Order: sequence, then C-alpha cells, then structure tokens
Amino acid sequence: MRLWLMIWIVLIACCGCRTHLSLRNHTIQTASTIADLHYQQVIDNIARYVEIPSTVPSIAIVNNGTVSVTDQSTFGAAGTHAPTLTTVDQIGGFPIFSLFLNPNVARGLAENWTLAPVTDNDKLRRMRCAFQYVVNQDAGSEECVDCQEWLAEALALDEAEKLDRDLPRGWFCAGCKREVPKDACFVGRYRDRFVWVMPWVMPWGMDGLSRFTLTVLELATTDVTPKNRIVVRHYDAEDNLEGKEITTIEADTENMRRSSSETASDPTSGPSAASPRSPKLNRNAPLSPKQQRRRPGAGSLMTPRL
Repeated sequence: MRLWLMIWIVLIACCGCRTHLSLRNHTIQTASTIADLHYQQVIDNIARYVEIPSTVPSIAIVNNGTVSVTDQSTFGAAGTHAPTLTTVDQIGGFPIFSLFLNPNVARGLAENWTLAPVTDNDKLRRMRCAFQYVVNQDAGSEECVDCQEWLAEALALDEAEKLDRDLPRGWFCAGCKREVPKDACFVGRYRDRFVWVMPWVMPWGMDGLSRFTLTVLELATTDVTPKNRIVVRHYDAEDNLEGKEITTIEADTENMRRSSSETASDPTSGPSAASPRSPKLNRNAPLSPKQQRRRPGAGSLMTPRL
C-alpha cells in the first residue's frame, strides 16, 4: 500500500515538471505546419485553375497563432472507520479501517492559427494572372490585359521575360485520382481534378512549388507602389506630333516616411535649428544721431536754406 502511494505521488509531481517541455515540443510541431499550409493552398489553387482557368484564387495568410499547454494534478484520499464490523465481515474483505485514494491528472492542449484572407482586388488580380501563367493559360486575354507587365512590376523585375525564375512551369502533374502516385509530396484536389508534385520531377519538381509559393506570398502581402509618369510630346510648327518621351518617377514613400519621422524626433534638426533666432529689437528705445541718419527717408529731410 505504501509503495503504490509513493508511486502516485511521484507521478503527480513529475507531471508539472514536464509542462515546459511539452510546450516546447508542441510549439515546434505547430510552427512546422506553416509551410504545409502554404504549400497545400497553392497546390489546391493549381487544381482549381487546371479545372476552371477563369476562376479567382483563394489564399489566406497565417497572421498569428498561439500554443498553450495546461497541466493539472490533484491527489485526494478518504478514510473510513467501522469499528462495529464483526469478525466474519472482516474476513470477507471489509476491514475496520479503509483508505481510498483518488488521484487525478489532466492536461489541456490548445493550438490555433489566425488566418487573414486576401480580399484586396489588386492583389487577387495579380495572383490570378500568376496562376494562369503557371498553368499555361493565356495571361493576355481581354479580362487580364498586360498581366505579365503587372507581374513584372509587382515582383520588381526589369523585363517580363524574367518571370520564369519566380513563376516556373512544368513542376506539377494533373490527372484523375487513380493516377496519383503514392510517393507524391503534395496532392491538390478540386472536384474530380487532382494535381500532385513529385520530389524529383524535371526540371523543377518540389523546387518549382517552393518558388511559386514564395511568389504567391509576395503578391499576397506586398502593396505595389504607384508610379508617376511624365509624358512630354513634341510638335512641329504645323502642330503635328513628332514624338513623345515618357519618364517614370517612383515615389520612395519609405524614405520619405523615415526622414519625416527622424525630423520630428530630433529637435535640433530643421530650419529653426540651423538658423538661430535674431535678438528682438526694442523699437521704443531712443536712437543715436548716427542711427537717425541711417533710417530710411532721413536723407530726404533737408533743412531749408535761409
């Protein structure tokens, strides 16, 4: 009896000592699911675009998350004393004094992610063009004019021909359910259409999924800075257009915001600190004869000759 009592006490004491270890392990395991969430969203949207090329993507960004582990342990004991029991009852298994133990160990685990769905019209339009470009659909249709130029501008590329680096093609396979191999890394589904990624499919494979996922995340979280364009048209003497020059000016809003914040936080900076204030003059003080001669209009006051 004493041995079992000691074992229960040790188990209850050890449960509280390992709470931080359980929290660490569950936090690491929860954080490792972020990449899987992004991968699965992208591959599901690829299946959607393979089935319906003119659809709109559905993307949500992991914004916040919490992991909490709570351990609770209680130990109770209740004793009964029945001195009126007969000898026959005691032989049958009912002792005069009985001790009942009631140990209780409970653990509460909560893991959750907070998702922020992408609802901005411009971001959805750019992501739609990106998915259409990857699945080899026409990105220059009437509904999406100059999509490649929009993507190059959003990804800060000099030319639209460099999109293959951030938007690779040919890294996924599409088919029905019975065609999906067992060793596929990720499998996406939309209705009866399945799309899967193999680890070593040439030329991209899993690397293509990773590149395209990073591009989708960039398009979903980055706001494109508007560009100001200055158009100069040249006309001849007969008012005929000879040519025009287009100059693009990018507004560096980040540097402007940083410089304004530094000026506001530094009282010694600014035009007031650069030029010290001149001392105030007392206009009611009497002027000397020399100062009176230097005053404006003093030379026009002449003493008439007699």
